[in-house]
Amino acid sequence: MPRFIQYIDHICDTKQRDVLWLRFVPKNTRRRFPFPDGRNCPSRAAVIAFLLAEGIPFEECLPTRNACEGLIEGYFGDLYIDLPYNPADPTYLKLERFLEDESGCVKLPDTKFYRLAYQPPKP
Repeated sequence: MPRFIQYIDHICDTKQRDVLWLRFVPKNTRRRFPFPDGRNCPSRAAVIAFLLAEGIPFEECLPTRNACEGLIEGYFGDLYIDLPYNPADPTYLKLERFLEDESGCVKLPDTKFYRLAYQPPKP
């Protein structure tokens, strides 16, 4: 059944704030999208279990529109986390502690953690 999945930059524009985004890509691969159905990555499953257990909202997303320009591809497992970037927020800190070690590196293998900055439209 077809699904409607938003690009992460569209979500950023709609929310009018920076957004948090996860991508799952094995380090030792030459393939751009190694998890073709978006569900084969063990780290992705661990992240989803954590988000559900903590009540942190999330949804599937696509990479930025520019990254997909001219391509027709499917969904590869990216997740938008519906939580503002706020290092003073206890929920954000819980997420950060789950994903990153003390030096700020992502702990889970095959996982990239991004913050996409909001760019207000120019008048």
